Amino acid sequence: QKARALQAQLSDTERAAETTKSQLSGAQVELTKFTGEKEAAVAKATTLEADHEFAILEKEAAIGDALGRIEQMAEDKRELDETVTALQAELESVTEAKDSVEAQVAAMGEENQSVLAKLEAEKVELNDKIEALSSESEQYQGQAEELTSS
Repeated sequence: QKARALQAQLSDTERAAETTKSQLSGAQVELTKFTGEKEAAVAKATTLEADHEFAILEKEAAIGDALGRIEQMAEDKRELDETVTALQAELESVTEAKDSVEAQVAAMGEENQSVLAKLEAEKVELNDKIEALSSESEQYQGQAEELTSS
């Protein structure tokens, strides 16, 4: 009877061992599945981290490019400001020269008016002399004709 009890206990133990093996096998399947999921999650996290780092590098490069363009624009603006200042100085110089030329032209105009007035007076005087000489010439011509006819 003891042997039967031991046999029954052995059978129970074997069944319990089979159940435990089955449970262990199921646990190993779950563990393998979990390990696969964990590795996939780690791979995905690694990929996301790499993508994130790449995005950061791209943003840093874009910021660097933008800063470079801003610095170039600032340099271009400084150069334009210098050019504008030089052009304003040149404009002021040209304006002063123009004003000086206009003053000279005005002075020459006044001088020309004076010369024209003198020339006009001389013309009138010469015309008067021409008329007087013409008249005198006609008188002499008349006298010459009288002398010739007598």
